Order: sequence, then structure tokens, then C-alpha cells
Amino acid sequence: MVVSNTDGYSYTKTFTHDFYNLLTIYTYWKRGTTHRGRGSVDKENMTVVKWSSSYTPEDNRMMILSLDDGPLVPLKPVDGSKVGGWYADRGLTQFVSAENPYRHPMKSFRDTLYVDFVQEAVYIYTHVDLVEISCDGAYRIDQEKQAFVVPIGSRCTFKGIGGKTVAVWWSNFIGHYPRKELSREPEYSFTAWENCNVVPEFQID
Repeated sequence: MVVSNTDGYSYTKTFTHDFYNLLTIYTYWKRGTTHRGRGSVDKENMTVVKWSSSYTPEDNRMMILSLDDGPLVPLKPVDGSKVGGWYADRGLTQFVSAENPYRHPMKSFRDTLYVDFVQEAVYIYTHVDLVEISCDGAYRIDQEKQAFVVPIGSRCTFKGIGGKTVAVWWSNFIGHYPRKELSREPEYSFTAWENCNVVPEFQID
């Protein structure tokens, strides 16, 4: 850029400026389907210029700045979910890709993607060595995650192992919040629609 005046003064300055593209990614938004999977963008392993995120009861979205070749975006489904695909519309009718991670080529200055996470099972986190489970569906035990893994919509009943009496069932582990009382019955029955904690506090004799 050259700046000059009528007295003959002239000054030249060179500027450089990178033009970035904006990609908005929705990982959650309100829609008719219930009991669907959950997940998020793996922010630690993205290749982007800059990003910001927004979380509201209506939707979860991430805004990403990138160059024309597009950002490389990995996804992290929660336990029991998988990536069902990337879509160009919130109705999930315009399929884009099933890759994870996915690099989205920016063909315009602004673009939007919607991620469909598909729920395959429900994880019930507890002390698996202290609790007995009865379930109307086949289940397995994930020792590493200390969880019973059951089919979606299973009817489950928990009780203390070996006849131990449970005084209170809690919605979270000690030191983790929010922590709400679920039941004061020795056995606790519920329908497993989504991942949850069911933590026993045993009666002290």
C-alpha cells in the first residue's frame, strides 16, 4: 500500500493477510429421535488454525477456522456409541462421509456439518465387584471402565453382592458432582436408556 500527499511525501507499506474459512460442526441439536448416541470433537488432535465452541440446551457446536484444504477433525463417541456419519443438513439426509477423523475440503468461505452419533449399548458405571445385576437382556462386564454394558432399553435390577445390604443408591461416585440419591431400597430397578452411574452405599452394621 502506498500513502502519499500533494507535497511529494510517499510512504509504502506491505501487508500480508491470510483469509480463513469458517466451518461449523454440530455434535448435538434438538431433534425428534430420542436415545441416540453422544460424542464430541476431539479438540486435542484437530489440525485447525483456531476454534471456539458453544454449548446450550438447544445444541452443541464448534466453530473452526481453516485454510482451503480443510481441517482434519477427529471425533470421540462416548462409551456405547459410534460415529454414524457426517451430514450437510440437520435432517441427516445429505450424507457427506463416514470417516473418523475426517478432512472436510472447504469449497466456500462458510460451511456447516452435522455429526450423527449412533448409540449401540448403554454403560452403567458402578463398582462391578460389589454389585449383582439382573437384566432382561444379555449384558457384559467392562472391568477397565467398571461398568455393566447392556442393550438399550433393558430393564435392570441392582443389589449388593453376597447379600450385603445397600443403604443408598447414588447417581455419582464420591467426590463427583452432581450427586443425587436414586433410591433407599436394597434393590434398585430402572430402565437403561442412556449411560449412567448407579453407585451403592452399603449399610454399616
